[in-house]
Amino acid sequence: MATRASILDAVKIAIQNTNETLPADRKIGSSESERILGNGSKIDSLGFVTLMVAVEQQVEATVGRCPSLTEELSDPAAGIVTIGELVDYLAERV
Repeated sequence: MATRASILDAVKIAIQNTNETLPADRKIGSSESERILGNGSKIDSLGFVTLMVAVEQQVEATVGRCPSLTEELSDPAAGIVTIGELVDYLAERV
């Protein structure tokens, strides 16, 4: 069974991998309060999609499965705007 801690670790690895492709002023922090969508986010929509693909791949590699995130989370009604909310979302679904 996946733990929240293992999911958080996988998300942090995905952030590191994504940051390798981003300019210095667009790098994503790994704190749970870091905004990844909407006002205050350092990444644009392409950066968000890139991050979600990296998260999907890393979470699946770590815990064996991951829901599709890009379509589900790009809708502001989903209410996922921070790293912590993303981890909570994943912990409920894997």
